[in-house]
Order: sequence, then structure tokens, then C-alpha cells
Amino acid sequence: MEIRLARHGRHVAVVTVDNQPRLNAMTRQMLGELGRLWDELERDECRCIVLTGAGERAFTVGADVSADLSAGPEIARMVNHALLKNDPYSKPRLHRIAAELRSR
Repeated sequence: MEIRLARHGRHVAVVTVDNQPRLNAMTRQMLGELGRLWDELERDECRCIVLTGAGERAFTVGADVSADLSAGPEIARMVNHALLKNDPYSKPRLHRIAAELRSR
């Protein structure tokens, strides 16, 4: 289970959600990593971010609901930031879902 960052040239960052056995469901730890990565990329020279899921079965099914679902205010803020629900973000994000694009 991980969030990976790769570069496609100087200005394109590719972020991959990888939890294939659980259809790329994101754990709390993964959501925390994703939020930290958004902060890092906001300060980075990249101009565009591509978000994709590993494997062929699913982009992501969302949050991993098999874990503890209780969420205090701090967890709710972390999840909202990871999903960029309320936070302004200056760089365009593309969601790459099609399998044929993954081979590039």
C-alpha cells in the first residue's frame, strides 16, 4: 500500500495510488501521504499533476472502510486535505483512468 510519485519530464508529476489487492482503497496512512504530497507539489516546479491508480482493475474505490471509521476533527481535516475538498490548489490535476494510457 503506497502513494508513489514519478516524473514525466520536468513539469509533469504522476501520482499513483497503489493498493491493488483492495482495488486501490486508500488507508488513513495513504490519505496522509497524499495530503503531504499535494503540499510538496504545490511548492514544486511541476505544472500539472496526473493522478492514477495502479493495476488494471480499479482507479480507486476511495477510502478503505475496513479500518476504524471513527474520525475526530483532525482526521476529518486530513482526509479533506488529501482529497482537496475545501483547499484551493493552483495546479491542474488530471485523473488518468484508461488502461491504454498507463503503457506510455
